[in-house]
Amino acid sequence: MPATSTHSVASTAFAVAIAGVGYQLLVVDGTAHGNRVTAGIAQPVACEAIYGSTGTLPDEFGGLLLWDTGACTPVNSPRRAAAWPRP
Repeated sequence: MPATSTHSVASTAFAVAIAGVGYQLLVVDGTAHGNRVTAGIAQPVACEAIYGSTGTLPDEFGGLLLWDTGACTPVNSPRRAAAWPRP
């Protein structure tokens, strides 16, 4: 099993604050890495549409972190996700 490290995963902003925001990690070929995450997502300023999270990625992970609104027709906000080697 690859070593894992905790990294600042990402942050994103949507046009309006939304309940149900989550993200999914995707590897380079577009397949899902793990399950969609909704726990541990912070909204630093109440009623602002900015979200952030930290998480555990396998060392040297490279892929995409796809934020979404959780709606039936979700609005997506892709971000590059990469783990860096531990010192």
